[in-house]
Amino acid sequence: MWTARAYPGGIDVVRTKAKAAFREVDGTSDAAALRRALARGEYMLREMQALISLHKYRALKKRYYIDLDEDVRSRMRELESQAVAIDSTPESASRTSNNNTASQQ
Repeated sequence: MWTARAYPGGIDVVRTKAKAAFREVDGTSDAAALRRALARGEYMLREMQALISLHKYRALKKRYYIDLDEDVRSRMRELESQAVAIDSTPESASRTSNNNTASQQ
């Protein structure tokens, strides 16, 4: 239950599912069935821990990388505008026309 407190669905969802799983094997005295139920419980615990880690990772990524992405986009816009400004200078226009004339010959 300690892990369930950080589960995205909340501890109530996990508690309800755990109680239902315990009730399924309540009257069973078969050792093999109990081992399967225990293995299933351990598997569910690992899956819950993985889901919690994924949830935390996505929250951190959303918190920190969106700003970084916006910074990168704004820097790219600045570089593109500088490139357009350089291409529109008279020197670059004459170089471009000379290159086109040389390539046509």
